[in-house]
Amino acid sequence: MASGTAKKAEELVIQGFPQKIIELDALLKTSQFSRSDFSEVHSSLNIPIPEPVLLNSHAEPPVNKKWKYENATDDIPGTKVMALPTGLIPCNKHMCELVHILKPHIRQLVEDANLIPI
Repeated sequence: MASGTAKKAEELVIQGFPQKIIELDALLKTSQFSRSDFSEVHSSLNIPIPEPVLLNSHAEPPVNKKWKYENATDDIPGTKVMALPTGLIPCNKHMCELVHILKPHIRQLVEDANLIPI
């Protein structure tokens, strides 16, 4: 059994990984991965930025107010989540497509790397 694993690991190092490198290099040369203008990938998050608070005295650092969770009336256990006033922020479609393409390759590489004894 150990020799079968060693043989498979040797095959991966000699043939599998170089083939995967060639595939990923070809993938990097496609139009989706070889963008020079990243303004197409940028998506507006539409998160409002609050106005800065101006203080009369700049000698003292501003006092940061902390959220008080002790006075909360809900009995729902778990981490408290602060919501954005504009609601949910959509995912960047371009980045999601790239992740969708790369994820199977990365998973396969991780599985292959785990077969190699160290």
